[in-house]
Amino acid sequence: MMSLHGGDCFILLCLVVVVWIQDVESQQCTSLIGATNKCACQYSDGSTGTTKSFDFTPLGNANGQAAFAYKRATDGYDYAYNPCFPFSDASCQNTAACQVSADGKYTFPIGDPITVAYSVENSDIVLTYGPADTGGRIAVVNFHCDASALTEATYTPLGDKPVVNTYKFTIGTCLACLTDVPNCHGSGGGGGGGLTGGGILCIIFTVLLVVYIVGGVLFQKFGRGATGKELFPNYAFWSDFPILVKDGVMLLVGLCRGGSSTASDYESIK
Repeated sequence: MMSLHGGDCFILLCLVVVVWIQDVESQQCTSLIGATNKCACQYSDGSTGTTKSFDFTPLGNANGQAAFAYKRATDGYDYAYNPCFPFSDASCQNTAACQVSADGKYTFPIGDPITVAYSVENSDIVLTYGPADTGGRIAVVNFHCDASALTEATYTPLGDKPVVNTYKFTIGTCLACLTDVPNCHGSGGGGGGGLTGGGILCIIFTVLLVVYIVGGVLFQKFGRGATGKELFPNYAFWSDFPILVKDGVMLLVGLCRGGSSTASDYESIK
């Protein structure tokens, strides 16, 4: 069994770090700095390196009226909602959404239009509005991709089931699609894609890997006069790499089973 030298350990560490970074990076949508309202975020998917800016401003009314009029949910209440801007009417003031009982006797504001958090749920862009008042009512709005909703979005209030005081809404719109939809609100479907930090790291790693292999082969050939398989840089290490991985896994298994790790233990599993 060959021993690991400093250079070999560095290469192995780089591989582990790249895999780990790609693993921990998940889908997310972060608020865009400088956005004029609480309705735009930058989506990123660490597993694919995809990014896209989402802006739902075209769906909201800046004139203080609800873009989505009162509609009855299965809980028997009527709900109105205005993306991106606060709205006011006879029932609610400066709110993101409003709840009104069927007989009109009870009204409740839902969601603070200023306090908004972004997340991603099954490819939906989710806006969560903090409590509008002491009643603690928050609004959770799922914007999902509907490529057929080019100018008018679909609107469905779901009430506060199963979580009390958490009122859910769904909006279907072409503005929530990851791929650009032609003629979406007259703009071609929103912001373009790009690369996340994970994607850039993958490109850098690929370039370094190519340089490592090509440069190593040239050095082995002209610097050391190597031939055949010995042309590959650090051939002995890479040929032993699967065995090293196996040994490492077996060592971890032994530790998980309650045994202590010593040099003799390691030698016994090789």
